[in-house]
Amino acid sequence: MERIMNVNIDAWRYLRNIPKCNWARHAFSVKIKCDHVTNNFTESFNAWVGELRGKNILALADGLRQKFMKKLHNRYQKGCTWTSSVTPHVIGKLKDIAAESRRCSLTIASENTFEVADVDKSCIVKLTERTCECRAFQLTGIPCMHAALGAIYRREKLESYCDAAFPNDQYLKTYAFMINPIPHMNRWPPMEDVTPAIVLPPPLRRRAGIPKRNRRRAPDEGAPASQHKRSISFRCSKCGAFGHNRNLLRSSCCSKKRQQYFYKLGSKSKRKTRKRHCQY
Repeated sequence: MERIMNVNIDAWRYLRNIPKCNWARHAFSVKIKCDHVTNNFTESFNAWVGELRGKNILALADGLRQKFMKKLHNRYQKGCTWTSSVTPHVIGKLKDIAAESRRCSLTIASENTFEVADVDKSCIVKLTERTCECRAFQLTGIPCMHAALGAIYRREKLESYCDAAFPNDQYLKTYAFMINPIPHMNRWPPMEDVTPAIVLPPPLRRRAGIPKRNRRRAPDEGAPASQHKRSISFRCSKCGAFGHNRNLLRSSCCSKKRQQYFYKLGSKSKRKTRKRHCQY
């Protein structure tokens, strides 16, 4: 916090009012086994819902039910085709971690305890306890580059040191259940204890302008990646050059460029209107 205060006092005041368990790695819970601290899940869910966001509550709930049915079944079928002990996403992470561990140096203390030196720091790794001083091993449940170097030294697979939430068997258990299909509401049996009544929606007052569908962003949050800046090129009406208008350039410079511009136009027009005489 002292370093942040020395760099930017406003950032220090902003972070001081937020609990450290929400943004500081040393205060994260090691039970979650997830390293995401952004709102990417919300953004991806809004994009995944798509056109269902504009429908009424019954159509929205039924549409989400159908999408979740397909998602669960597709992921379960995909997991049945995997032959590895962990998911392919974790295998890709382990390959990147093993490549990063090459820039570290290992000092052996015992069979399961090592001191791994990085570029600017050193960490103590205990493979039996599955801990590392950088806390990345405990937070994510996947060996960090310091622990990976110790496992590679012992000629062991990195998959064996992953948390119990990452094996392929747990993935299949997660998506093994089924969401039962529901018949159309016209075929629902009548309920004896409930008297049928027609419930009308509340009166809708349409506001002026285009309805907003995007999420309200924070004042310090940047624009989305899909939104690009428009490039506009100005053209001066005096000199005809691009990049400025008649109010942004001095009259003397503009008059010279104007003469050059219209001289070129006049020479081109003379070339086009020149008549050719035939000699007999």
